[in-house]
Amino acid sequence: MVDAAIGYKTGVNLDSIKNEIGSFYVPELLIIDTHFLKTLPNKEIFSGTAEMLKHGLIADKNFWKKMNQIRTDIIQNENEWSQLIHKSILIKQKIVDQDPKEKGLRKILNFGHTIGHALESYFMDFNKIIHGIAVTMGMIYESWISYKINGLSISDYKEIRSTLDKLCPTENHISNLEINKLLLIMEHDKKNEINKIQFSLLKEIGKCSYNCQVPSSLIKESFLT
Repeated sequence: MVDAAIGYKTGVNLDSIKNEIGSFYVPELLIIDTHFLKTLPNKEIFSGTAEMLKHGLIADKNFWKKMNQIRTDIIQNENEWSQLIHKSILIKQKIVDQDPKEKGLRKILNFGHTIGHALESYFMDFNKIIHGIAVTMGMIYESWISYKINGLSISDYKEIRSTLDKLCPTENHISNLEINKLLLIMEHDKKNEINKIQFSLLKEIGKCSYNCQVPSSLIKESFLT
């Protein structure tokens, strides 16, 4: 409702690479009915709210704070959730409207997804993890990279890490062998330019940079923090 439904992108996986082939297509009509959320298991509710948390991190600090005040794995107050979903959609739609074909600003929506999609692709064939878990792990690692090279303050990093760790503890369970395989997958990422892995990184909670090149050594280090 707040992620793939907004923004005109279509994509399919190829050879265990997430969204390797895709195009842009503007729908004639988009209908969001939050009643369908009642049919989903809690893990899928979490998967969607991971993207909502991301919207706050990249573009709206107040929305991030609001999302921190509720449980993000279960629907408790349907009216409150409808309002939060609507706000999340508006955040993404505002970004998409300014850059429909992802030539610049829209790339900030990829925060957490460079590493997140690599994790999702890597585990696709033998120990599949849901998108929200992969993206949350990606946001944890990419927040640390943001702290190291993009000006994110240590206090913001600790706040992000504390919040996301409660939802998805990472605890250094990515082995060195897996890290090298993940780096190979990242080399296929659709965001790459001139054979360089491109990241979108936080400057502070609510502000994000794009087209950030990160050394492989720092990517590896992020998995070990």
